[in-house]
Amino acid sequence: MQAWGARMGKGLQLINILRDIGEDTRNGRCYLPCELEQLQAEWRHWLRTCVEHLECGLSYVKHLAHGKLRYATALPLLLGIQTLSKMRGETWEEVMKGVKISRLDVASILAQAMIACRNSEALERLYRKLEA
Repeated sequence: MQAWGARMGKGLQLINILRDIGEDTRNGRCYLPCELEQLQAEWRHWLRTCVEHLECGLSYVKHLAHGKLRYATALPLLLGIQTLSKMRGETWEEVMKGVKISRLDVASILAQAMIACRNSEALERLYRKLEA
């Protein structure tokens, strides 16, 4: 559980880095270990790593027994996987402009998670739906 939880935290932090890559590079910052010429390839590499981390997060959340704790922990995971899904579907130019999920998406995930967090199978189904 500790390893899964740690990887989930790394994945969530990595989402912030990947999502903000355009703004950060425009401001002279880059948190990925590469030169600017390699940024797109490096970004894609870390996107795949982030997905792997969030998979561990799903295992972590599914094993939480307390319903309210599961819901509170699942929310950032579900919002994160939706954000990753959106980033994967965008062109590099759009990624550099910034990718966010809408407030409507956030509200929808909050509502769906209330029901899905009641059991681990429903939670995984919602995760997979948001991931697609």
